[in-house]
Amino acid sequence: MQIAATIYIVLSVVIVIAMFVRSRAREGVPVFKLTDKDKTDLQEVRREFGIRRILARLLGGFAGLCFIGGVLSLFHREASGSVDWITAVVMIVLSQILLLCAVLLVRSKK
Repeated sequence: MQIAATIYIVLSVVIVIAMFVRSRAREGVPVFKLTDKDKTDLQEVRREFGIRRILARLLGGFAGLCFIGGVLSLFHREASGSVDWITAVVMIVLSQILLLCAVLLVRSKK
């Protein structure tokens, strides 16, 4: 089973590379030469997959989880029947701080 999966992955990569080389040959551009369009595409990919954006998405996800946890903790009653307001407020405030950090990471420097 693992051999079949490995062969499938290798063939898929080879097909993608062959399609790339063939499309470059149709355009009359050498395979490893960067055109202006390639440079703009690379800048777009670098901007989209930069470490700051990935970290901001991670912080934003944790902020959402903390907010949902804080709101839902209001609906959870302890054995005594009281609501733990401190936990709810701490989780909601923590989510807002994490969200602020994520926004500051994404904000581009000009």
